[in-house]
Amino acid sequence: MPRRETFLAVPLPNLPQWKENCKAVWHARGLKDKALTVKHITELPPQDTIFAHGTSWSNKDLDPVPPEQRTWRNWDFITYWCSDQFTIATWSFGAILVGQGFTFREIIPITFCGFLLTGVVVTLCGHIATNYHIGFPLSTRMSWGMRGGYFPVLIRAFMALMWLAILNLMLRAIWPDFDNIPNALPESAGITSADLLCYFILLIIQTPLTLIPMYKLKWYFLLKAILSPGVFIGMMIWALKNAPDGGPLVTQGAKLEGSAWDQNWTRVKAFGTAAGYFATITTNIPDFVRFAKRPGNTWVQSLALPCTGILPVICSVITCSATMKMWDQAYWQPADILAHCENRGAVFIAAVVWIIATIGVNLSANTITVAIALSSFWPKYINNVRGSLIVALLSVIICPWKIVYSAGSFYNFLGAYPSLLGPVSGILMADYWLVRRRSIDVRHLYVLRGGKFWFWNGVNWRAYAAFLCAYVPNLPGFISQVNPEIKNVQPYTYDLNWIFAIVVSVLSFWLLNIIFPPKYSLSGEAVHPDTVVDWTTRERVGDWTGVPGFEDEVHGQAVVTSEIIGEEVDEKDTSANVGRTDTSLSSIGKTV
Repeated sequence: MPRRETFLAVPLPNLPQWKENCKAVWHARGLKDKALTVKHITELPPQDTIFAHGTSWSNKDLDPVPPEQRTWRNWDFITYWCSDQFTIATWSFGAILVGQGFTFREIIPITFCGFLLTGVVVTLCGHIATNYHIGFPLSTRMSWGMRGGYFPVLIRAFMALMWLAILNLMLRAIWPDFDNIPNALPESAGITSADLLCYFILLIIQTPLTLIPMYKLKWYFLLKAILSPGVFIGMMIWALKNAPDGGPLVTQGAKLEGSAWDQNWTRVKAFGTAAGYFATITTNIPDFVRFAKRPGNTWVQSLALPCTGILPVICSVITCSATMKMWDQAYWQPADILAHCENRGAVFIAAVVWIIATIGVNLSANTITVAIALSSFWPKYINNVRGSLIVALLSVIICPWKIVYSAGSFYNFLGAYPSLLGPVSGILMADYWLVRRRSIDVRHLYVLRGGKFWFWNGVNWRAYAAFLCAYVPNLPGFISQVNPEIKNVQPYTYDLNWIFAIVVSVLSFWLLNIIFPPKYSLSGEAVHPDTVVDWTTRERVGDWTGVPGFEDEVHGQAVVTSEIIGEEVDEKDTSANVGRTDTSLSSIGKTV
């Protein structure tokens, strides 16, 4: 039986082993021997993985989630989205739309509809993880190839690392003396000395939390789901108390400029911005929903995302509108608003909750995401724990806070990057739902040459062709968005870049697979991890003779429940699937 873990289960350093490793490196002769010694001692234990068979394609964190860790239910996904939405990023989204000239009444439906579309995409992209309990890096191997999958993981990880730039500045509100710290940094740095100190303090608090097993983080998300909405609503109530009419943004609002056509198109663009605002999450989501207890648990996200996302935007617009009436200036940063409050006790509580909120979104969307990506690049040496520590170091080295130096540059970055992430999500949806019809042999996601997902030298050219079809039309807009001095010669598709990329990538990938079907990759039937692994003993079971690298392995049959089969095979196809003899599902019918 697997070892029972505590809630934290944070791996502590094995100091005696570290001492022995240092001695081994010290006594090694020559630089070459020292390098080989370091390489040997940094390798992860080979018994950590069940599927990789001694190769470097997996480790314990990349293997399918074992049953005892599949504990997430509908409520856990709701609290997950509360954790991801109640944060500074969503609070600031209202400022983006107000800056474009929208009124309060226009912001609400635009935001909700945009977030609703994102919720649908999140649900469709996450189903493969709830069904087969694999993360995003493994999902990309299915569509892009064993080697080709590195590209979507890389661009997703880069975006997540940038989101770490959402700094926590609440310490200035807790201790006003932070404002008295002399600033030794130039304006071009994009951050002050006091804020940089706050960032390091946040990093020190946050890093140990990233070492907690992922499936146990649902309790942290539950804590945030209880605390954060209360502070958001509390700040809005405080604003309405001081400005009962809600302030000028609510009573009057900004005004769109131009003709009726220009105004309507601006509204369409705003809808596209709202839909692509959480483009990263559409790719991140498999890393968390793989802990779902049942595949059906993912559907609640389609409504959880817009419902939890619209409330922070409403609170932010009303609160910031009230600051315009109270102080004749709009304050969009929560730290600036709390700094003007005289009740230090209330400020302290609110600031602490904002810190919890910021750490929560960094856990759910940023730090762990990059750690998993690093683990997929070097699974023989990096697991989630090591990856999280590397991320903490990288988040300082790359200085990502320069991206959020101003609202304009932050908006430019957010507007440009969804055009890259849209095709990744579209290709995943098309491959899983339309091409493969939810049928995957998970064993082949962990083998090198000769597997179903090897394609051509480990690359599926169809995915790259579909990516180019969806991205190239948006490239002029991407360049112009990053560098406004360059005129956008083709603005029509870029104004809806994420939605356009989703639609084009789905259609092009589907069409390419119809014209040039990967016959071997589509052959056979679905093989669920539970049918080929005995999770009690952590050993492979069943017939593995059709999997490269496992040709000689024929084990005892797996014992699975009818519920698993019901989730894996549609009722109308059960008889046909059991009748086949070339896959492990035929043996499932006999076992049950």
